[in-house]
Amino acid sequence: MPSQKPTYTLRINEEVLNNIRAFAEVDGRSLNKEIECILNQYAIERAFGDSNILGVRNRIVDIPNINNKKK
Repeated sequence: MPSQKPTYTLRINEEVLNNIRAFAEVDGRSLNKEIECILNQYAIERAFGDSNILGVRNRIVDIPNINNKKK
């Protein structure tokens, strides 16, 4: 069954991609899943200041719309 997740094409520096690929291997993840985890962790840190504060590291969380809070 095909994935229902949206797709996004990412242009990325080859050296950065190789580094992420190495992290994925160490973490036992696919390259795609490693990139997803990195982006999710970044989004949590941007929204809440620390990805560990809510015990949500490496989990997908629903981040409320923070654009309204910045005004």
